Amino acid sequence: MELSDFVVERIENSTAHQIVCTEHYLKRKGSTSVAYGLIHKDTRRIMGVITYGTPLGPALRKGVCGPEYELEVIELTRLWVHDSMPKNSASALIGRTLPLLDKHIVVSYADASQGHVGRVYQATNWLYTGLSAAFMDTVIEGKEHLHSISITDSGGGRGAGGSRDERLRTIYGDRVKKVERARKHRYITFTGGKKLRRKLRKALRYKVEPYPKSDTSVKTVENTDGRYYAKQDFGKWFS
Repeated sequence: MELSDFVVERIENSTAHQIVCTEHYLKRKGSTSVAYGLIHKDTRRIMGVITYGTPLGPALRKGVCGPEYELEVIELTRLWVHDSMPKNSASALIGRTLPLLDKHIVVSYADASQGHVGRVYQATNWLYTGLSAAFMDTVIEGKEHLHSISITDSGGGRGAGGSRDERLRTIYGDRVKKVERARKHRYITFTGGKKLRRKLRKALRYKVEPYPKSDTSVKTVENTDGRYYAKQDFGKWFS
């Protein structure tokens, strides 16, 4: 199987979510504004998925290059490539989709708790800006898979009055716990013309640090027996 046998096309967000919720190690979708698939030209089988979305935290959007650039920030939220694909397929999927984005500041994370150091971002020359800040998350026993935003919504949302934890304890009792959020390696890259990239690089507020290293080989995806195909007519997808 050669990478030249594949094309990158935009796919429906729902299709991307179906795949990453099955194949990606997190088993849940991320914030998604746009999704792309790595698709075999002949069979139309989807062998890779990448999703980009608006970062959920306003502090990050304003903090990368300042408030004046917060609307330019987008996050690479999920990346999955089938294990049978050539070694550089993930890098190629990133490289082919970055120029298609309508944002010019791209952030992504590598989960240190899983042993990931972000080799794919290192291979594509992203800037490493250290670990995300330490933070205590509210979790609900039996619902550990939920994102913190979903947990907040389950308590009536931010406008429901009172503290979030108080509202949640009214519903879930002692199942509400505080746990330390796993810190993640943060990577940033810029898109657009050379002049714009230089301007954004100069505005970057995070300190650029040497790449973290790891001697262990860590798989970033899991595969099931699921098969995902794209129809020949653009924009129509099914599994």
